[in-house]
Amino acid sequence: LTMVREATPLPRLRVWLETADGDETSDRDGNGIIDSIQDTADLVDALVARGYSRGKDVVHVTVVGGHNQETWGRVLPAFLEFAFR
Repeated sequence: LTMVREATPLPRLRVWLETADGDETSDRDGNGIIDSIQDTADLVDALVARGYSRGKDVVHVTVVGGHNQETWGRVLPAFLEFAFR
């Protein structure tokens, strides 16, 4: 997050991020959201604060129900549309 907040200039990128509720079990602040999902959401917020457009430049998809090939298969069509539209 520090690199995103302090980079000058921040490169123009399109970013796709996927997390799943089965990625891990750690919840360092005890808010009921696992750290990988919360950290990714914080990264997206930092990118948006720097001028990226949520949904256009940066997408974060959280998949309920796993962390496996099926999970990736469910999001692949949306990723391909994002990457190659």
